[in-house]
Amino acid sequence: MRDLSELISGNNSSGKTIITFNLSNGRAFSMSTDEDTTKPNYFKSIKLKEALNLESNMPVGINTSNLLNLVIISTNKALVPNNENSAYYGYMNNTAILNISFYDNDSQEAINLGKYYVKSWTSETSSSEGNKVEIQATNLMSLYAQQEVPDIIIDRGTRFNTWLNSVITNISSKMSSDKKATTDLDFSNFPQMQFCNIDYTKLDNALNQISQCTLTNIYCDRANCFKTDYAPSLSDDDAVYKLDILTNVVCKDEYLVDYDGVVITYSNGDINSPEQIGAVYNKAITTDGLYNEDAVQIRVPDNIYKINSVIIKSMDDMVLVSPTSITYNKNIIKISLASTGTTTFNCIVMGQKLDTSEQEYTKYNGNNNLRVTNKIIMGVNAIDTYASELSKLIDIKEDTIRIEGMINPKIKISDTIYVDANGAIGLAGYYKVVELNWTFTKYSKCSMKLVKVIENTVEE
Repeated sequence: MRDLSELISGNNSSGKTIITFNLSNGRAFSMSTDEDTTKPNYFKSIKLKEALNLESNMPVGINTSNLLNLVIISTNKALVPNNENSAYYGYMNNTAILNISFYDNDSQEAINLGKYYVKSWTSETSSSEGNKVEIQATNLMSLYAQQEVPDIIIDRGTRFNTWLNSVITNISSKMSSDKKATTDLDFSNFPQMQFCNIDYTKLDNALNQISQCTLTNIYCDRANCFKTDYAPSLSDDDAVYKLDILTNVVCKDEYLVDYDGVVITYSNGDINSPEQIGAVYNKAITTDGLYNEDAVQIRVPDNIYKINSVIIKSMDDMVLVSPTSITYNKNIIKISLASTGTTTFNCIVMGQKLDTSEQEYTKYNGNNNLRVTNKIIMGVNAIDTYASELSKLIDIKEDTIRIEGMINPKIKISDTIYVDANGAIGLAGYYKVVELNWTFTKYSKCSMKLVKVIENTVEE
């Protein structure tokens, strides 16, 4: 039993929202919601959506970026993008970056709400509204999701968590300083995973498959850190905030209707002994070596679980041929080589394949089963656990509510909160925050989507 007096009020006091516009020419300016309509430029509306995933016929599996939408009245046309007389002309476009924060009057604290990257900056003029400027921006997830999955250095191994961390770190290394990301990814609920069956070209494809196959939402937080949220998991010990004054509560906003079981199609997952999985023979090399476009590229099968070794044999015992770097992606091993002379060599790659023959597992034998493909998790025991957790997740999705009110902007997606729904006993309890739709004025009004995933007895 937990004493609710330990929890901080999640209801918000007054303050102002501040947005700093950073332009690619190095100029910056700020606007806030406390500026009235006598100012030459003022906000008409600020809307921000933060979410763990999009709704689909799966409880998880479609990761999403956060969205920021601004409407500004620019009476002096300074923020009209086609105004050649504006000091910002030529930079009011998708090269601009916005920082949004909420300044709380009571605590005198600025709450960071994240960094957003402009997708579009447009304007229109009307007799009723004057010069209306509309700006749409997304967080870092959107930029990273469209990136190609890069080759990964082979000696980092093939453990799943290591692989995904390496992918995001590799992409980050190629981004400008204001688009760098960090990672705090955790797949400890299903540690035995393989990724040779992931059908990816871009990062969003890989992330969506990983989410579905591990029941884990992957999101980018307000500090540009990629994180994971294990969807079925929650403990009242995680709760920090309590909401006790709500203007509106809507129950059971559900979309996973009437499923009473699950059917999982999964890979058999047996790992074969090391064998030759690729080779090149009699390849010529000089003291210039083989690098970049000239590097050796060996195609390997789709179902490679692990690359064990790369064997280089020079045809001239007096000439040493040695690899300087080895990278791989889903199908191609790329090997850069140095040589002390001119010769030919053989290159043999040894690895282990995964038995990818499909198995089917049914949980609860319901009449209306949710069918899921999962080729990442290995072994029938792990699949049984996955099916049980997925069934539990379907059940808790029925205990979904939407609430509206003046919400503390410190509350973030994935947070655990206690809801005291104005005396509605059936609704009161611990919930996970899965979506936040903010409207910022002098207050931070929010429509929240919550899932109730545990039932606990509490003390007032």
